[in-house]
Amino acid sequence: MNPCSIIALFVVIGGILYFISPILSPFLVGALLAWLFNPAVARLARWHVPRLVSILLVLLMLVVIILVVVLLVVPLIGTQLIKLLHFIPTIITFAQQNLVPRINHLLGADGAQWLDANSLKSMLVQNWMKAGGVVGWAWQTVLRSGMEVLRLAGFVILIPVVALYLLYDWQGVLTGVHSYLPRRFAPTIVALVKECDQVLAAFFRGQLLVMLTLGTIYAIGLSALGMQVGVLIGLVTGLLAIVPYLGVSVGLLSAIIVAWVQAGNWHAIIPVMILFAVVQTCDAMFITPRLVGHRIGLHPVVVIFAIMTGGMLFGFTGVLLALPVAAVIRVLLRFFCRAGDAHV
Repeated sequence: MNPCSIIALFVVIGGILYFISPILSPFLVGALLAWLFNPAVARLARWHVPRLVSILLVLLMLVVIILVVVLLVVPLIGTQLIKLLHFIPTIITFAQQNLVPRINHLLGADGAQWLDANSLKSMLVQNWMKAGGVVGWAWQTVLRSGMEVLRLAGFVILIPVVALYLLYDWQGVLTGVHSYLPRRFAPTIVALVKECDQVLAAFFRGQLLVMLTLGTIYAIGLSALGMQVGVLIGLVTGLLAIVPYLGVSVGLLSAIIVAWVQAGNWHAIIPVMILFAVVQTCDAMFITPRLVGHRIGLHPVVVIFAIMTGGMLFGFTGVLLALPVAAVIRVLLRFFCRAGDAHV
C-alpha cells in the first residue's frame, strides 16, 4: 500500500466522518470509553471475574464517579460562578479608578469615564435575578429546546450501551477487523495499530490524570491564598491544560487580575506567581513525564492547530478526534519515513 493510497483512504474516511458527524458523537464517546476501560475489564477477567460482571463493575465505578462530580463539583462551580458575578463589578471599579486614569493620561484623553461601574453592576444583578442563577438559566435554556433535550437524552443513553457492547465483545471486534485486512499487509497494519494504541493510551490516560492533578493543585493552592474564585480558576486551568501553555497562561492571567483587585495592591500577585512557577516546574519535571511521557511527540503548535481545525470542521466530535488523528498521522508519517530510508 503506497502513500497515495493511504492519503486517499484518509480523504474518504474524512468525508464520511464529515457527513455523519451529527450522529457520530455518542458512538465515538462510547468507543473511547470502551477503549479506555478495556484494560481494567481485562485485568478483572484475569482475576477470574466473569467478563460481563467485570464490565458492569467498571461501568458502575464510572457512574459513581460521575455522580460524585455532579453532586460535589457542579454545586461548587455554581457557587464560584456566583462569586465571580458579584466580583466583576469590583474588577470594573478597580479598572475605572486605577487603570483608566493612567490610560487616559498616556493617551492624552480628557479623562472621559467610558466605564460606569455602577450602571454595569445594576445591569448584571438585574439580569442575574431574572435568570435565577446559573442553574436556573441553564434549566430555562434547556426547556426552551425540547428537541435538544430529547437528542441529548438519547446520546446519554446510547453512550453506555455502545460502550457495553464493545467491551463485551472487544476481542471479537478486533478479530473481525483483522479478518478484513489484506493478508499481504496485515502484519504491517497490526504493528502500526499497536504503535498508535501505545501512543494514544499514553496520551489519553496520562493527560486526563495530568488535567485532574493540575486542576486540583491549583484549586487548593489559590483557595489557600484566600482567592474568592480560586477553585473556579484552578479547575479551568486544569481543563485547559490539554492545550500546551494555554491552561497556565489563562490561569495565571486570571489569578493575577483577581488577586490584584481583591487585595487592592500589586504585592498580592507575588504568591500567585510563586504558586504557578512551583506547580509548572513540578509539572514539567515530574507530573507530565511520569503520567504522560513524551510518547505522543506532537509539537504544541501542532496540538493547537489540530484542535482548532477539528473543532472548525466537525464541532465537538472534531475536538475529540483531533489529537488522536494527529497522533495517528504522525505515526504513519514516521513509518513511511523509515520505509523510505530502508529503500534508499
